Amino acid sequence: MFQITRNLISSLNHNRVIYCHWKSNVNLVEACNGYDDLDLLIDPNSFSIFNSIINELGFKQGLNFSQHHWGVLHFYGLDSLTGEILHLHVYLKIVTGASLTKPIHIPLENFYLGLCSYHETGFKVPQKHLELFTYLIRLSWKYTGLVEIVLLNREKNRIIKELNYLYDNNIINELSKFLDQNDFGVSIEHVTKFVNVLYNGNFIAKFFYAFKFRYQAKVNVKHNFIYRLFNGLKIAFMRISTKIFKNNKKILLTGGRTIAIVGLDGSGKSTVVGELEKWLKIHFQVNTCHFGKPRSSFRFILINDLIKLLRKFKKLRKEIRANNEKVDYEGQYSFFYSLRNYVLSYDRMHIALKMHGFSLRGKIVLFDRYKSASRFMMDSPRLCYLRAKGINKVLAKIEEYNYSRIPSVDILIHLKVDVENAVKRNHLRVKTGKESEEFIRKRYLINDGIEYESANILNVNSDVEIHEMLLNIKTYIWSKL
Repeated sequence: MFQITRNLISSLNHNRVIYCHWKSNVNLVEACNGYDDLDLLIDPNSFSIFNSIINELGFKQGLNFSQHHWGVLHFYGLDSLTGEILHLHVYLKIVTGASLTKPIHIPLENFYLGLCSYHETGFKVPQKHLELFTYLIRLSWKYTGLVEIVLLNREKNRIIKELNYLYDNNIINELSKFLDQNDFGVSIEHVTKFVNVLYNGNFIAKFFYAFKFRYQAKVNVKHNFIYRLFNGLKIAFMRISTKIFKNNKKILLTGGRTIAIVGLDGSGKSTVVGELEKWLKIHFQVNTCHFGKPRSSFRFILINDLIKLLRKFKKLRKEIRANNEKVDYEGQYSFFYSLRNYVLSYDRMHIALKMHGFSLRGKIVLFDRYKSASRFMMDSPRLCYLRAKGINKVLAKIEEYNYSRIPSVDILIHLKVDVENAVKRNHLRVKTGKESEEFIRKRYLINDGIEYESANILNVNSDVEIHEMLLNIKTYIWSKL
């Protein structure tokens, strides 16, 4: 179990919050380890205490503008021991039904919260007969929803597993007493027939019994049939489009962030960026880009292709790739060197501004490398317009302007590694056209003392174990999101 889950359970019970983990308790042990989200039903009178608890534990609220349901909230917390993220799905009412639209409210909150027991995990859970009844209502709406049919077909085993957990003679007897005492429109015979069909019936039988059960059970429906139909199709279309454009995850209530991972060759930048992307992309909208080697912008595609062609000639390649040598104010440059650095400055500015725009829309942006504050060093202006002449002077001024337009990132992680370890790592890398040992050593000599600008900078020794380094980085980033 995650440490943050233990802390959450302890705080909820110690502060006498009126709550329960209201559904899918068959998987609650796994959910406590981050396998699935935790579905908590909170009494509205306890919500202020609950909110204080999760704020103290470092949870952050997430939003999904394409699929929002009133009374249903999302919170995310970082487990300090594993670096994994725990997702809380918080309900103030039992709003459920079809997964995409959640069109109904089942008025069972008082029964759920008033008849709780303690699960082996320590969470409060409702009585099983109440959970079974609610589960059948949920399934009846799912089996009769046009959009849900495809989703249910992939959940056959999960449905059987949950029915096995919830359905036995003792539970049926308890549910029979409950239905006799409370008028919810269905009898115990309706329940047993529906369960038998779910176990043994074909798809058509499941549809008709679900349809019958759905209209017998007394629930509060948010909208009429026409609205539900069009709203369901609209949300389905939005889900498909977000899947295609990969923006179906949440954004944080605090907004997006730009995060740069910087360091010299062999410091582990690409590895860290890849791990952070996997870590964040499970829950949030994330974009990544390589600032050092950005994709060519449309206006400079032909020029970049030309420069690549010219690099094949040894003499010109030496001039164009002179950025592995330190430049001083007395230096003069060839036109091709000036042109290459001008184009590179524009491409870097273009990708940086584009990615900062994504962050303003709530996305988390990861940069592999970023603009440095040390002139003539890695990822900084290379040309000096004070000494350049003619067209080179013009290009140098434009390069300076392009870099000046690149904003600072919100969070900057500076990886530092000993040059001998960097050479060793580079030797072990499986990469086409990787740098030579001489190149690595020269880059370290040239860029010694490189500096960066950001409101939040974390210097990290990347000579340590990768797990320890990533945990340190994740903890710092989470504190700044």
